[in-house]
Amino acid sequence: MRLVAMALVALACCSDAWRVEQAPSLASRRPVRDSPSAVLALRGGSDATGLWATCMPWLRVLRRLLFPGNPPRERAPYVPPPPAPPPSAAASEGGSGSLNRGKGGKGRKGKGKAVAGSVTHVHSKKEFDALLASARSKQLVVVDFAAAWCGPCQQIAPKFEAMAAALPQARFLKVDVDECKDLSQEYKVQSMPTFKLIRAGKVVDEMKGADENALREKIEALAGKADRWAAAGQGRTL
Repeated sequence: MRLVAMALVALACCSDAWRVEQAPSLASRRPVRDSPSAVLALRGGSDATGLWATCMPWLRVLRRLLFPGNPPRERAPYVPPPPAPPPSAAASEGGSGSLNRGKGGKGRKGKGKAVAGSVTHVHSKKEFDALLASARSKQLVVVDFAAAWCGPCQQIAPKFEAMAAALPQARFLKVDVDECKDLSQEYKVQSMPTFKLIRAGKVVDEMKGADENALREKIEALAGKADRWAAAGQGRTL
């Protein structure tokens, strides 16, 4: 198809060129006038500019036939990226995947491990005993015996967490009396909230009620000043 088009365009250009070449001979047979328009009329209106103007349309047709160009491409519709998860969800997913290596190289979810500056929630007596055993000999352990249905317990809960962040030299635990009834019976908890201050496995002081100032004074008096080893555990024996 392209070869046929090229042949037709070449034939058209040759015919135009032949007509331009024959124009002077035709004009010589007629009387020549002095006006340029008359000369152009006798020559068939052809000169160098007229030849170029005659060939340009054919050259454009030939260029379009030989080089049609790329066809228009269809672009895919724009799809916006999914929204990022909220920070709270990302933190919960990251925290749920943390594993601690135990004996035999088997992984298990990290439970019963206290973090300095935060409140550790206790879910069993075994976990509570492990946390007491892992505390340093002179470290103060503050236990909050509370309940989900207790209004004063919920009121002092954020203040108790603020104390844990401000006093990292002490260890802060929280026990739900409905979940750990054996612990509430062992420590003779009769009202909520009840705070037990324990050192070396023994209760050194206690307080009942949601009095933030009184509780802070007791903890500061018994916990002492924070040092560089406030977040350290009991240590290991080689």
